[in-house]
Amino acid sequence: MPFRPGSPQTIVTFFVCLVAGADGQGLAKSIPSVVRRLTSLPSQVDTLLVDIFAELIYERQRKAGRNQTSDGRWHAKLRKFQQQGVAAAKGGIYVDIATDAAALQKNGGMKGLLEHLRRIGLREVSIHKHMLSGLLPYDKIEAAASTKGVRIMRAVYLRHRPALREPKAGLVQSEGDRAMGTDVVRRTYNVSGRPVDGRSLKCIGILSSVSVSAFAVEALRGSGDLPDKVRALTGFDLKSNFTSTSLQMMEVMFDVAPGLPEFAQFTAYGGQAAMVNGIKKLKEKAGCSIFVDDGRTFLTEPMFQDGRITQAVDSVTADGTAYIVAAGDANDNGLFERFNNSGIRERVRIKARRPDLYSRYAPRFDFANITYEWHRFELNGKIELPLKTLPYYGGRDCCPGPIVLNWDQPYFSVTGDRGATTDLDIIVMTKDGDVVGRSISNNVGGDPIEVTAGGGLIYMYRPGYDRLFLRVGKKVEGRSGNAPDPSHIGLLFGDDFTNVPAGPTIYGRAAAKGAIAVGSSFYKGTTRFGVDPPLIRSTSSRGVFPILLDTKGDRTEPKLRSTPAVVGPDGVSTNEVGYGGGFTGTASSASHVAALAALLRDFDRTLTPGQIRSILTRTARDMNDPETRGFDQGRDNKTGFGFVNAPRAFNELATRK
Repeated sequence: MPFRPGSPQTIVTFFVCLVAGADGQGLAKSIPSVVRRLTSLPSQVDTLLVDIFAELIYERQRKAGRNQTSDGRWHAKLRKFQQQGVAAAKGGIYVDIATDAAALQKNGGMKGLLEHLRRIGLREVSIHKHMLSGLLPYDKIEAAASTKGVRIMRAVYLRHRPALREPKAGLVQSEGDRAMGTDVVRRTYNVSGRPVDGRSLKCIGILSSVSVSAFAVEALRGSGDLPDKVRALTGFDLKSNFTSTSLQMMEVMFDVAPGLPEFAQFTAYGGQAAMVNGIKKLKEKAGCSIFVDDGRTFLTEPMFQDGRITQAVDSVTADGTAYIVAAGDANDNGLFERFNNSGIRERVRIKARRPDLYSRYAPRFDFANITYEWHRFELNGKIELPLKTLPYYGGRDCCPGPIVLNWDQPYFSVTGDRGATTDLDIIVMTKDGDVVGRSISNNVGGDPIEVTAGGGLIYMYRPGYDRLFLRVGKKVEGRSGNAPDPSHIGLLFGDDFTNVPAGPTIYGRAAAKGAIAVGSSFYKGTTRFGVDPPLIRSTSSRGVFPILLDTKGDRTEPKLRSTPAVVGPDGVSTNEVGYGGGFTGTASSASHVAALAALLRDFDRTLTPGQIRSILTRTARDMNDPETRGFDQGRDNKTGFGFVNAPRAFNELATRK
């Protein structure tokens, strides 16, 4: 039976990427009508995708001779999305799609869906169970969202990482080696990360969001800063000659463990299904027994339930692979609290600009009119949370990071048969009640996730918008009219533009039970550089959102995992290939700790991932959480168990042997 477009009811999850195609047929339509049609679908369509599709329609209309008053800078607009971690490129944007299993059975099944998506341009397909990643034309967003069986379609968001770079040190050897004391243990215990028996330490697998330049690899091999064997499982970048996060990770690991025989890298950029398959490939194809992950968490990974990537991490660690992951660089910009329905009901008129969403002078039309009951924040007892402005972002030409909202109801992307029963939205208003930011997708039956990015907060720096307020609204009309209140909500702010106290910002695979999440400390602020106790970097993410649901979607006892586990060094020097050193952030710290784990396995090849974690946490140098009173003895949510101490860890191992 041929696959037909239509309307879905229940869902199975997919992850798809959209790319601009040449066919503009059907785009010369009324932008307001297209927007309303997309937002009225029973499927959960990301607000960002609606904005992008409206922009695409306008761009095609402009090129056809209409709306000549706008500059139509399509690629400049895409760069604004990229600045916030949206997986948008010149040719495409990655999105997550969920479909109705029953509808698939009636319309050709999974095979029929894939054939249909390929006909409209899908390529580079990666499949994991009921998930897939691929590449689809921008102008097919509406076609894909309205395909019979599609229930969730949202953009792939990577965590926005602040641009931090310390002054160039001019040295190739990482100072983090000295900070951890691994320079001492290599000499004392004769370890280097060399392969023990061809099985226990064959290679280190790297999961990062940036591809590897073949030219830079050759340059670093020539200088002796990388091993002879470097594999890129997703292919080398043959256009760039610049270094990247991936290569900086390899370089600092090779500084700490110069006996490592091989690095295998997977570019984890194309969606959650691709990420799961990347973990499998590094384990099964490359045979790596230590993984390091740069922690560019997909913003739409679940907060309150172990998602598919988290489950994949736990699977490989149970099979003997140590998984070291960057805790993230989201500072303390999170909030976790009970949902408190204020009972205040209000109908909100949400407008969108037409046709150019980025022009303050463009005409506007009604995007939606929605009735909400507002959440009352515990923090201030009010239905709105004031947001700080960010003048250092350079005014209207730049965008703030995203706001992410989750609530504790089942995620269909995890369960495959149960989704959210309540529809919550993010609304950002001015003091006069003008809605300037929103994420208002239809969550019922889908995932309890909303994300503002791209068009969601593009008006933040307009004149008169210097005082902004965040609201969380429960939709009380349509399918969600009589829905129950959730118990808890979680908010993550992509930038420091709230006045909330220090809150959790770690979730997803960085909070996996089997992972070792690593925070960051500037190497000059560590004990071996004269600072005792070591100082945590303020941007290092804080633990942790609790797990409130099991993988079936049933409520469980809250699980607060000990993450971050430890802290490692950052701000270190790397070799100059394209630009200078100064490798900063938790990706740098995690790479150092992964190399330390390689030295531990060189010394004792029988160590399990759990034993490696236990040794690192027991022997770590205690640190203080600066946001709490007094010195925090033992583990805390900002610094974990403290800064890794290689000499102490090896002394414990040697004593045990």
